[in-house]
Amino acid sequence: MNKQELLFRSRKSRIPLIIEFWAPWCGPCKMMAPALKKVEAENQGKVTLIRVNADENPAVVKDFGVMGIPTIIVLKNGEAVARHSGLLDKNQLDILFSAAASDSEIIIPPTGAQRIFRVVIGLTLAAFGYSYGWGLLLYPLGAILVFSAFYDRCPIFRMVYPRVKSIFSRKKSQAA
Repeated sequence: MNKQELLFRSRKSRIPLIIEFWAPWCGPCKMMAPALKKVEAENQGKVTLIRVNADENPAVVKDFGVMGIPTIIVLKNGEAVARHSGLLDKNQLDILFSAAASDSEIIIPPTGAQRIFRVVIGLTLAAFGYSYGWGLLLYPLGAILVFSAFYDRCPIFRMVYPRVKSIFSRKKSQAA
């Protein structure tokens, strides 16, 4: 299996192709596997999942620019439309597979624990900025972290994100 075969298979298929890069020694891969199998079964016929063992296919890993595992790449018509590295829970996988099967933008929201962590860190930065007089630097950083906990629920972000993404994808395709 190589990148060209996967892209060709994606172009010929009427349904999206989701590639998961994993390894047998990878803890997050093992944690995600049961949920991935369940979501794959629930979306049978809507998407095709291909699991690529990173240890057995280093050339494919390199060709797709995978820097860490697990990594999931969504291909539609031979083009990568989404990529996510790291552990995803069942809810996030459901969102990914549903969005891949439809023509909606693929935005994977953070988990509840990730939201709480981002808010706590953002508020802590703001508090340090207030306490030590570094407000001009730490307030914006804290605000960005707090926003990153809830960006998926922001209607302005949902409106602006696809437009900004299309601008960068056009520039990227023009450079190639």
